Amino acid sequence: MLTKPRKPSGFSRNSPVLNNFSNAALAKKLLTKVIKLTEQLTSQIGRPLVFMEVCGTHTVAISKSGIRSVLAPYMELRSGPGCPVCVTDQADIDTIVELSKTPGITIATFGDMVRVPGTQSSLEKERARGASIEICYSPFDALTFALNNPDRNIVLLGVGFETTIPTVALTISAAHEKKIQNFSVFCVHKTVPPAMHVLLADADLHIDGFILPGHVCTITGRKAFDFIAAEYHIPSVITGFESNDIIHGIYLLLKQIAGGTPSTEIGYSRLTSERGNEKAQEIISEFFEPVDALWRTEWR
Repeated sequence: MLTKPRKPSGFSRNSPVLNNFSNAALAKKLLTKVIKLTEQLTSQIGRPLVFMEVCGTHTVAISKSGIRSVLAPYMELRSGPGCPVCVTDQADIDTIVELSKTPGITIATFGDMVRVPGTQSSLEKERARGASIEICYSPFDALTFALNNPDRNIVLLGVGFETTIPTVALTISAAHEKKIQNFSVFCVHKTVPPAMHVLLADADLHIDGFILPGHVCTITGRKAFDFIAAEYHIPSVITGFESNDIIHGIYLLLKQIAGGTPSTEIGYSRLTSERGNEKAQEIISEFFEPVDALWRTEWR
């Protein structure tokens, strides 16, 4: 008898459970609560509240959904460190561009890195000049390309936050197991907690609360961000990327401020836990170690 795979309960795009996270009527109710509580708090504090969304995925979602414009009269939503592509430094791009010019080397990269400019050039420009540059949808695509092209050295441009690093680590593990000699990784990964430490250590930064990225925290767990409240006494909430996820996350931040109880709160319980994905953390630790890194702070 033939069978078909079952869809996971509660996660079908058309299911009532998931639809709640983008339901317009629910969003309106949440926004009413957010605006009312914001007005009360700003009246008490005497200035507008400033919240920062840490992740570029949230920045896009907030803008596309209209949340930023709706809440603009009541609070400032400020964009934080952004996405790992945006913060990749020009010096790192310059290095990978020079590698792309080297005979016998093929650069494997995700498509969003192709147009990121270095000092003088980009992978897109070098590709137009004849450099061997392959677009990957998964790190394992680069490994497959290495297997199929043993005469070339395949260099994967490893980019991403904690969400991407485990898959690159697994790819390195597979390359080691299969004894593939013509595959390597140029690592420009970034991790979020150290970036938050740098932000919070800035005396000129005045943020009332942080919206933390749900996908990163699914890997790291909530506890990785406990220091935000413990050391700096600023509330933070882990949220997803649907419109009602974000509005609810903002409401939870407001409640923390109103109660004077800063913490790192999970507002994305369907995927985020206290300790996160410990298997992913183990594979990251096996193949990578923390080091200082350059971050692009402005685009020219």
